[in-house]
Amino acid sequence: LARSGHHPLLVSTDVYRPAAREQLQTLGTQAGLKVHHPPLQEPAAILRSALDEARAVGHEFVIVDTAGRLHIDDELMAELAALKEQAQPSEVLYVADAMTGQDAVRSAEEFHRRVGITGIVLSKLDGDARGGAALSAAAVTGCPVKFAGVGERVDEFELFQPGRMVGRILGVGKASGLSRRADGRSPPPLSRDRRGVQRRSSRTDDQGGSSPWFRRCRVPPPLPARRRPRPRRAARAAPLV
Repeated sequence: LARSGHHPLLVSTDVYRPAAREQLQTLGTQAGLKVHHPPLQEPAAILRSALDEARAVGHEFVIVDTAGRLHIDDELMAELAALKEQAQPSEVLYVADAMTGQDAVRSAEEFHRRVGITGIVLSKLDGDARGGAALSAAAVTGCPVKFAGVGERVDEFELFQPGRMVGRILGVGKASGLSRRADGRSPPPLSRDRRGVQRRSSRTDDQGGSSPWFRRCRVPPPLPARRRPRPRRAARAAPLV
């Protein structure tokens, strides 16, 4: 939003986690954004103060960070529904941990039923998690995945790219894709020699020479077969006279 010429206002209503509001203030300072940090302890009062400042100063957008909560906590879920009713937001983004298992599906479904979400943000995609369960949450709620967190820094937050996620789930490595895009070709098919060993077959380009891919991946010729040594014949003994 800031790069597009807008002036968003950040505010945190997380009064439960220690130093949560101070953490948002530090991140906002690093990104050069205004953070509303009033000396209040009620989430509804903090949100009301932020909306008043946005109207008075002229901020086009207010980004509200709410406290994390479990979908089985009725009190906190009711508080979240009240904050939504007070703010009347245009977007409600559900942050899903990519390392979460199938519980992410039930959690997202309950959040969508009680609060109503419009999009999903996948976090912790910089680890080894593939995020399949989090994508199942998108299928259950019918809401698209809009953003992805690939690190802890402010600049490691990007638009969600489905192509990368598909390769992540299938376990497709990056090296194979880079080698194929380097010369715009796919590797030649595997063939078996007379000994049954799989090898890359030679492929020529339009000029009659070997392709760049084959020159880089040329298989050395097979070693010559060893000849078995002939068994030595036993010496004949001389006849006895």
